[in-house]
Amino acid sequence: MKFIKKTAVAAALLAAAGASPVFALTTTADINATVGLQPVLLLTCTPVKFGVWKIPARSGGGTTSVTLTTGSDTAVASGNTSGGVALSATAGYTSARGVCSLIGSSAPDATLMTISLSASSASLGSDGASAYVGLAAPATAVTGLSTVLTAPTNSAITTGSAVFYVGGVLTIPDTIVAGNYGAYKTGTPVTITVNDLQ
Repeated sequence: MKFIKKTAVAAALLAAAGASPVFALTTTADINATVGLQPVLLLTCTPVKFGVWKIPARSGGGTTSVTLTTGSDTAVASGNTSGGVALSATAGYTSARGVCSLIGSSAPDATLMTISLSASSASLGSDGASAYVGLAAPATAVTGLSTVLTAPTNSAITTGSAVFYVGGVLTIPDTIVAGNYGAYKTGTPVTITVNDLQ
C-alpha cells in the first residue's frame, strides 16, 4: 500500500508539473564601451578681434594704428584718424582680446609656463567666413593690412590650468577705396606655444 501511495503522489506531482510547465527564458542586450583621448596639455584660443572700424575712403595721409593691449578689450586708434575714424558700436562689432586657456598641466601651482608666438607679424586678407555677423568679405582686399600680435612671456599655472590674453597692433594702410570695405582675417594663423617647464 505504501508503494501505491508513493506512486500516486509522484504521478500527481508529474501531472501538476505537466499542467504548468516551467520554461527557461533567454534575452539579449547590446553594450558599448567608450573612451576619449586628449593631449596631456590642451591649449585653446579665441581670435584677437580688433573690431569693425568706420574709415572714410582716402588716399595718403599716413596709416592708422589700432592698438589692443593684453590688459583691456578696448581698442584705440592713432595715427591717421582724419575723417572720423571710429570703432563701430554695432552689436558684435566691438573689439576683444584673444583669450587662451591651458588645461591638463601636472606642474605644481605657481609654476610659470613660458609663452611664445611663431611669428610676431601677420598679413590680413579677405575673410569669407566673417567673425562679424552681416559683414561680408571685401570686393577687393586692401594691401598692406597687417598686425603684430603680443602675448605675455609667461603665466602662472593653478590647479593644472592657466588663462592669458593676446593683443596686438593693427596697421590700416593710408589708401582705402570703396571696394576695400568688408571683413578680413590673417591668411596664416600665428601659432602660440606654451611650455609648463616640467
